[in-house]
Amino acid sequence: MNSGFRFLFVVVFSLSFVGAKAQWIFESDATWKTSGTKQTGWNLPYFNDNAWGVSTSPSPNPNGGFPVVPGTKTMWLAPYNDTVFFRKTFELRSLCITATLAQIACDNEYFLYVNGILVGTGKNASVNVHNIQTNLKIGKNCIAIMAVDWGPPYQISFKATVDYTSGPIIDIGVDKYVCQGDTTFFTANHSYRSYQWSTGYTGRSAPVRKEGKYWCTATDSNGCQWIDTALLFEYKHKFVNLGNDTAICTGDEIYIDAGGYASYEWSTGDTTNLIKVNYAGHFGVTVTDGNGCKSQDKKEIIVFDQATVSLGSDTTLCKGDSVVISASFPQSKYKWSTGSEDTSIVVTKTGKYSVTISNYCGEVTDEMAVHFIESIDMKLGADDFLCYNDAYVIEPTVTGAASFLWSTGDTGSYIVVRQPGVYSVSVSDICGNEGFDEIEILQRVNQKQMIPNSFSPNRDGFNETWRTYIQSYGPFELTILDKMGKELFVSNDPKEYWDGKLNGEPLPIGNYLYKIEFTNCQNQVEITTGVVSIVR
Repeated sequence: MNSGFRFLFVVVFSLSFVGAKAQWIFESDATWKTSGTKQTGWNLPYFNDNAWGVSTSPSPNPNGGFPVVPGTKTMWLAPYNDTVFFRKTFELRSLCITATLAQIACDNEYFLYVNGILVGTGKNASVNVHNIQTNLKIGKNCIAIMAVDWGPPYQISFKATVDYTSGPIIDIGVDKYVCQGDTTFFTANHSYRSYQWSTGYTGRSAPVRKEGKYWCTATDSNGCQWIDTALLFEYKHKFVNLGNDTAICTGDEIYIDAGGYASYEWSTGDTTNLIKVNYAGHFGVTVTDGNGCKSQDKKEIIVFDQATVSLGSDTTLCKGDSVVISASFPQSKYKWSTGSEDTSIVVTKTGKYSVTISNYCGEVTDEMAVHFIESIDMKLGADDFLCYNDAYVIEPTVTGAASFLWSTGDTGSYIVVRQPGVYSVSVSDICGNEGFDEIEILQRVNQKQMIPNSFSPNRDGFNETWRTYIQSYGPFELTILDKMGKELFVSNDPKEYWDGKLNGEPLPIGNYLYKIEFTNCQNQVEITTGVVSIVR
């Protein structure tokens, strides 16, 4: 024998109309949902019993003298189990009902439930009666039985009836589907004294458009309330969107894409998702998706000429002058870098001036540089050294110079000197501006003399750091070592300072070795060594 409890519930549902009444007859037979395993919620209306089997109903003649509810058959579960669970569901649309006392007989023991509530138990082979009406409700109901038998003949019998006492029975129809944004109606099948829909409507029909559950409470002429419920499902439709109206240039073409749908009807007669357009007009489409839902959209195509603009070449003017920069194109808007929206501007200051011309076809931009010469800026640079007997080229940094006059009498843009001395140049531009500068060229000294021999990093603000003043014309490397040959500082920059520290900590007073490798003005590598002292 199997352990545990098993519940056997057999419901035979018969719906007949007698005038305005309907009757449910529940009898033990082969129509009950049946299982040999107890599951959570098994005796509730909305339990999912799809995986359950159905009962077996052998005979109205019991084995071994087992009593049977008059006019019924017995039922159980095959293969046989000691405990069996039965359930039957039905829907009430009104509580204007009368229900007979349920008659039940079981070989050993049973437990009778209505909507999960225990309404009766019994033992041994006798016919018992129980009230089921008290726990019935509008909507889905469940009658459930757990039957226990510890040995053959494994059988139970049951009978009950439920009658409506008024009518007619309400029916608002089956569940429906509606296209997104559309409206449909639920309608009560009979005329009643009054109606109250879940949406607030009080007529026989109620318009609905949003997905959800809807119900109608109707009151008949006897004052009985009837309730029916239906579900509305919404087909999610992607509404067609052709995008904003668009402008194209003469000679161009554009594709208008309606997206992915089942069918298309264009104003052009096309039936594809994509059409090609190269002329002005309004273009509309009606699309239909796989559920038959439709939507529409239209788009205007405007054709314009492409704008062009040319401000001319960059120009240079003298201080006090002015220039007019113009741009023009039909049916266009103008936006200058100055903020002006006119077709031309008057320029009196140095700068870059741009204009953007735009129309429905797009936009185009051009720029023009205007330079006003207010003065002449000329530099010969810092004083410098001759590299032994080599030649030295002196060339000023200047823009817009028209003439040169050197202290040597030369009139070219540069001079070449071979002797130390002071050299000067006077320049002038086309606007009459003049400039003057001079430079001293010195004889090169021994670079090794440009290395200090001590410094005092004692935080008094004087000689806190040390560096060489060697001018290297190529690679440079400075290395500082202690007396043991340990590297303390390395640099490839002739202008970098040493602060007399190692890893952030001050080094003690004393002498430190340095090694400098540099490139002289003749592009030769020189190496020099020496001692630098830290004093405090």
